[in-house]
Amino acid sequence: MHLKWYLLGMVLFAIGCATTEISPTAEPVPTETAVSTPTQPAATPIPPTTQPTAIPTATLIPAPTRVPQGSLPAGIVYQTGNDIWQNTVEGTPRLLFSSPALSSDTARAKISPQGDSLVVQDVRNETFLVDLASGERTVFDITEQPDVPGYMRDLTWWPGQPEEIIVLFSLDGDHYRSGLALANRDGTNWRALADGVELWNDFDQHPTEAVIAATNNGEPLLLYANGRSQPLDLAAYNLPTDRAYFSPSWSPDGRLLAWQFADLQTTTLYSNTMGIALLDLESSTTQILPDLITYTADGPLPSVRWSPDGRFFAHVNLYGGPTIIFQADGRELLRSEQVFSRWLSDSTRFLTTRTRSLAWQGFFLISVEDGTETAVELPIRIGATHLGPNDQILIRPEWNVPQLYFVYDATSNQLTQIEWPDGAIFLAWVP
Repeated sequence: MHLKWYLLGMVLFAIGCATTEISPTAEPVPTETAVSTPTQPAATPIPPTTQPTAIPTATLIPAPTRVPQGSLPAGIVYQTGNDIWQNTVEGTPRLLFSSPALSSDTARAKISPQGDSLVVQDVRNETFLVDLASGERTVFDITEQPDVPGYMRDLTWWPGQPEEIIVLFSLDGDHYRSGLALANRDGTNWRALADGVELWNDFDQHPTEAVIAATNNGEPLLLYANGRSQPLDLAAYNLPTDRAYFSPSWSPDGRLLAWQFADLQTTTLYSNTMGIALLDLESSTTQILPDLITYTADGPLPSVRWSPDGRFFAHVNLYGGPTIIFQADGRELLRSEQVFSRWLSDSTRFLTTRTRSLAWQGFFLISVEDGTETAVELPIRIGATHLGPNDQILIRPEWNVPQLYFVYDATSNQLTQIEWPDGAIFLAWVP
């Protein structure tokens, strides 16, 4: 059993034994985005208005058109050894970054949402921001920040705040006790968020406003860019206090905020009955979607994945339960036994690359409207997929064989085997 699941179980047990009511805090300052207080409780379980769509038997779509082997698509960023490269529209690689201390830890090299910058952390814990146009480097050094105790573990971009970088750090060297800090992308204006709060590692940033949803030992929390924290008022939103909340997820427009929760009354160290609390921040109402799954696996926790247009969300459980698709108002649309991977750009289909059958080689495209599954067979077992521009999907084989990389075009149903650099690790696909 992994240590993280043991710690989660112990935290859930502790919260169940001693749950305290969170009282509202003072109103946020005008520059902050505050969660409004509802005028009346509205947190009631809602059944679907219609029966969820039955999934028909999967049918093989016409086999993808195999086109001649092609070169690496333009915009793909990859790492080989100590170097990071990007393939240009001319089909030639351009060196973005090189360091003898660069590791193969791909979580430590990320492209900005705008595609103009790269943040890299090497094995010496040295961190650089690289301007992709000029090649200029800016050094990030957390050790010189007295207000940020601990060491830097990861950095992530904030799509709605392009001048900000979020830093996840370990408190006092403890890998399981985390804090968050913000810094300007030029390496200035460091500030810790929620000083003294021990976060679980799951958090989500508002798509446009300067507020982050996070979890403090099972209690929902909002963190603002000025360093102030605001515990979510469970009573005001008529949310049960006998549940642990985690894995927050903002809708693309920032109007809805979904929280996973574990029912502490049915929680053991090995099993949790889990659901979703869906908060509408404009109408100040709450929907409770209870008892969605019983989570028993020692693996990634369930999460909510919003469609790009915000009309739907998927309840994703990588182990031990179905994929459930909901409308944004909480009405259930369909269930699938396939394991969710990602939404396509038009929000009408989603991709699954893992099934319950170990013998299957390929993936499914599933329609949100009627639940139709269409299967695409491949000559390889899939190791990972990466969505590129115009619904092109890079397919990495299970054993990372360079001669067996493919690009599938979900619009034209074309499959292209590509020339993948030997030993390269995928980092990003920038349009």
